[in-house]
Amino acid sequence: MAAAIALGATSMSDISVLVQLAPVLGAASSGSTVRRALGLADTRTLARIAQARARIRAHVWKLIEDTPSGFPWLHRALSVR
Repeated sequence: MAAAIALGATSMSDISVLVQLAPVLGAASSGSTVRRALGLADTRTLARIAQARARIRAHVWKLIEDTPSGFPWLHRALSVR
């Protein structure tokens, strides 16, 4: 679930982003497992997850911007975010 959140998951159906990573991460969690885990998370925990995700995404974008060779296909994306 943490990998799905880091990859941008915002709902339970987004757990499917992990299907393509199964060879690396193993099988994705089932819907019922995700529901149980999220049911244990209180408001504070969910807020901390959102904050961590925002920090990590900002850091990754900064690394991409600082790459000497750059990623030409990302210049457009950077101007939109």
